[in-house]
Amino acid sequence: MSKRFWALAFFALLLCSAGCIENKSPDEYGYALVIGIDEGEEKPYYISMLLQRGNGNTENSQGEVCAYAAVECANFFEGIDLLESTLPYSLNLSRATALIISEQAARAGLLEDFLSVSLSTLQIRYYANLVVAHSRADDYVRGLQSEMNPNVAKLQYTFVEYGEITGLAPSVTLAEFYDRAWSGAGSGDVMMPLGAFTPQDESEDEQQPTIPKEEKQKSQQQEPAVDILGDSMFLPGSINKEGGLESGMMGSAIFYDRHVVGLLNGPHTLLVMMANGQFEHGRIQLAIGDEQSVSVSLTARKAPRVKLELGEKSSAHFAISLSALVERPEAVAHLSEQEVEDYISAYLERELLRVYEACKQQKSDVFALGKHAVVQFESVEQWEAYDWKSAYENTSVSFSVDVALEYNPTRSRLE
Repeated sequence: MSKRFWALAFFALLLCSAGCIENKSPDEYGYALVIGIDEGEEKPYYISMLLQRGNGNTENSQGEVCAYAAVECANFFEGIDLLESTLPYSLNLSRATALIISEQAARAGLLEDFLSVSLSTLQIRYYANLVVAHSRADDYVRGLQSEMNPNVAKLQYTFVEYGEITGLAPSVTLAEFYDRAWSGAGSGDVMMPLGAFTPQDESEDEQQPTIPKEEKQKSQQQEPAVDILGDSMFLPGSINKEGGLESGMMGSAIFYDRHVVGLLNGPHTLLVMMANGQFEHGRIQLAIGDEQSVSVSLTARKAPRVKLELGEKSSAHFAISLSALVERPEAVAHLSEQEVEDYISAYLERELLRVYEACKQQKSDVFALGKHAVVQFESVEQWEAYDWKSAYENTSVSFSVDVALEYNPTRSRLE
């Protein structure tokens, strides 16, 4: 009995001691909601952050709710120390919802270097989302500031929902990136959402945080994004828009191992997701009969079936099942249901093959054939001895898309 009493007393003493070591209220912290990673000019990294003070529910103005801070540093730990020396509160990374890395830094391998540190030591959550920015990452982070600042913490849900509803961008968390990029070729290569910063006109920028003129000029000099099939439409920064945030997201950056090797626009990203099982809903525009552009809403009926045959010349077949809704049925009223389904199937099969060949040229297995290859080996040793990367470059594929048409002139995907 006395032993149990003293054990409980000792445990209670430990709890009390722990509370005294770091006795801080939430208002004494600055929480990094978004973290940006760029190449530095004199040091390897330029780290930027969007910080929220306390719980973000203060009634003060937006400038007091969220703040921007950045520093050039040799590594992330040095960056934390340097930033904390200039902030009137302690820095906390436990609420980070997104890590933004510039395309230039991702191509140079900075993401691999950054993620080689112990994120548990820094208390960064493994389900924070990753985004590749075609612009500089610090511009993208700044572009998230607006009158909606208190809602930046909901950014993580936006990433996931946008991909699920439109199919125009994937969502990848830190945990998923670690699993895919460090597990070898047996899980396929990573496809990460693509973002970009589009500066507003000076007349629209009166309520935005002040950005030095030379910084805006540097942002405006960004080359327009072009994907690996030569398409510049449906990419961040290519949309003629007014209002909203200066930072947008559409399309994807594709990886080979842990480096970015190319870009895909929104519709091409949708096709890859359709084949690798990430697709749920989306919309395509295509010519049907005499109509030059018909909007078709698509929904996955079941997971794609993939049959991979390994050999001297490997081959794979993707069987994809979709339901389709023509959102202006009168445009195809002169065609039979079978003819419309055939138009949609033929278009998707042709485009899927084009995108696959383009990704294969970049050696990027975003179609995730590797996970179908690895299960055909009985041991890790056999798999490691097999040169899947070389086999992938010589693998031919075919696609069959089964489309079940839905006619409902009173409903659209917007509903």
